[in-house]
Amino acid sequence: DTSTGVHTILHSFASGSDGALPYDGLTSNLSDSLFWGTTNEGGTADRGTVFKLDLSSGVETVLHSFTGPPDGSSPIGGVLISDSVGSGGNIYGTTVQGGAHGYGSVFEISAAGAETILYSFTGGADGYGPEGGLATDTAGNLYGTTSYGGANSGMGTLWKLSTGGTLTVLHTFCSQAGCADGATPTGPLYGNGDGGLIGTTISGGAYGGGVAF
Repeated sequence: DTSTGVHTILHSFASGSDGALPYDGLTSNLSDSLFWGTTNEGGTADRGTVFKLDLSSGVETVLHSFTGPPDGSSPIGGVLISDSVGSGGNIYGTTVQGGAHGYGSVFEISAAGAETILYSFTGGADGYGPEGGLATDTAGNLYGTTSYGGANSGMGTLWKLSTGGTLTVLHTFCSQAGCADGATPTGPLYGNGDGGLIGTTISGGAYGGGVAF
């Protein structure tokens, strides 16, 4: 509470079926008291979870427990939700491992709680190990990064996933001499309002300390 300084624990993860190690922050649709997030471990198979937290009641609900290939495994990034997720929208995110090939996945969870793997990374030109959160556009396409791999010994990729499930690599990092364009993106992406994307890499750039792109 910013007015009183009172600190309140809303939920303590028990490293069991409720999940463990929530790396990223929470996401809200700002219309009610519900928040969504991921844990990197825990769940029924100890491969991580997607959960919902109701601030009004303090109740945490696991929406999906990842089980590993061909399902996803070990999400690090948060989730992207539609504005209407509380009344029929979907939840989207990535896992750093798992999927059909073991190199990570993009997943969707419906309002009814059904999980679908939308794309499994191959570890080739599409990269592997997506750690950051997703962005979207008005047509429903998803945008994200992989932290590693890509064509020509790249150091991560920036990609677009169409509503039909086709993934297009928009940029492979470390494609410039000295990795001047950056390397190893791990953070979330943001739309800049005019069709562009903004993000960061943790290394590369003119001084080797990462870039904002």
